[in-house]
Amino acid sequence: MKRILCFLAVLFFASGPLAVLAQSSASLLITTDTDCTWKLDGVAQGKLSVDDPRVVKTTAGDHIIQAVSEDGKLNWTGTVTADPSAQKMVKIALSDLLPTWTDPATGLMWTKKDNGSNVDWNQAVAFCQNLSLGGYSGWRLPTTDELEAIYDPSVEIPGHWPNGQAATWHVKGNLMLSSGWQWTSSGGRPSGKAWYFSFGTGDRLAHQLGSGDFRRALCVRDSVAVNSSEKKLVKILPSDMSSNWTDPETGLMWTSKDNGSDVNWNRASAYCQNLSLGGYSDWRMPTIDELQAIYEPKESDQGWHIKGNLKLTGGFLIWSSSRGSASGEAWIFDFLPYTDDDGRSSSQLGLSMTRRALCVHRSGN
Repeated sequence: MKRILCFLAVLFFASGPLAVLAQSSASLLITTDTDCTWKLDGVAQGKLSVDDPRVVKTTAGDHIIQAVSEDGKLNWTGTVTADPSAQKMVKIALSDLLPTWTDPATGLMWTKKDNGSNVDWNQAVAFCQNLSLGGYSGWRLPTTDELEAIYDPSVEIPGHWPNGQAATWHVKGNLMLSSGWQWTSSGGRPSGKAWYFSFGTGDRLAHQLGSGDFRRALCVRDSVAVNSSEKKLVKILPSDMSSNWTDPETGLMWTSKDNGSDVNWNRASAYCQNLSLGGYSDWRMPTIDELQAIYEPKESDQGWHIKGNLKLTGGFLIWSSSRGSASGEAWIFDFLPYTDDDGRSSSQLGLSMTRRALCVHRSGN
């Protein structure tokens, strides 16, 4: 009889509540993209950091996870089903709640989504310039190079063209595009066109400024101080400038060609400040008077009206360090034949289309 009772007891515990409890245990691997504090089923679990994931033991079934960013501005809630047969990974995606995304490769801050409707080029420029988002102003239309830098063919995000046709966008940062065609600030060819970028194919295409079918505005801004981030920019701009030219009339030494791509004023200034060329590191942007002093009425071999046969790589407007005629503007110089404005015009600092950086140095320093 005792043997029978012992056998029944073993059978009970092997198939009863303790066995069910053992089978029902599960584990969760919790990660986050933003440092935060979090709760599991309403119970505080402490702090969770980006580089320190947590493994927690729990029971099988549905659980509620809540998280709050350290500054208290972002709140995330998600439901997860724990499976006793395999560890479940949960990512707390607080950054998805932000209206912006900062590209870690360039330091540029992007809007999480485009403007959402058809716009021509001028409307796209105005949309970004007037945008206030995430507590920031200073938004602008990106250059073609900047858009191409966030194109990633390995990323596939389901989307739709404005006519409803299904599409796949290849864009970093989980950005939400209402069309695959995004305007750039870069001037296209011929005159009267600007480049736009396709996030479906990765192509650069030129389109009439006044037509906006299927074209959108995705805005960008410099997310950190220029001097602390722009050294990255110098690395992606042409570095093959092997010579310079000294103006015998002024003694100023000039780079033999401009930076090679469209830049706004801040990037032009940073490019010159961070430039190391010909054994010199104290390059700077020229004043508007210094630029006008190298204007040459006779056309150069490359079609520009500039002394020293300096090379302008496509943009014909050169930024100066001189303050413009209105707040938030600087003077630019046009090395095409003079018009009524004597080659000078005042430009908003955030514009970049056809604008380049030509750097100067005091010879003998």
